[in-house]
Amino acid sequence: MTTRAANPFKHRAILVRMAIYLLLIAAVFFVWRYLGLLTPPSTSPQLPSTQLTPIQKTELDAYLQMNQLITTLSTGLLAGIGYILNRGKMKGSSEARWLTLGSAFCSAAFAALSLLLGYFVYQMLIGELDDGVFNLDFPLLLYSSFGHFFSFLLAVALFAELAFQVFHAEDADAQKSLSTGS
Repeated sequence: MTTRAANPFKHRAILVRMAIYLLLIAAVFFVWRYLGLLTPPSTSPQLPSTQLTPIQKTELDAYLQMNQLITTLSTGLLAGIGYILNRGKMKGSSEARWLTLGSAFCSAAFAALSLLLGYFVYQMLIGELDDGVFNLDFPLLLYSSFGHFFSFLLAVALFAELAFQVFHAEDADAQKSLSTGS
């Protein structure tokens, strides 16, 4: 029976990746919390939605377009994760494969959370307009919008790390096969 010696650099790389994930999650949480503390309560009058000023109509259009853009990008991010995972070229140690799957799962989970919050924000906004109220600074709407953006941002960071690790491993395998084939 042969035993392989533990590679300390591989374990260090795994710990560094785990630390990066935790730091990203903590950073997004603290920025979201910090922005929530800085946002003053709304003092703007709540106008009936039939009496929106031209500036408020522009605000509403910009808000909806931003929501649609982040939702579209989150959907594209999920497609990118699926593309990377379905390529069938996940090589390396079992720890590296599990980290790759974990990174893909975390990125997909935050992209899905972004989609969910985007839908929630849209429904909240439609509910406000149905009630005859226009207030983009409503705390539940505002914090959900922050969560929508920052969960997408975190999903992008995790996807970038996933793509870097997968393509870096493929490049290393290609270099190894070229050097042994020569």
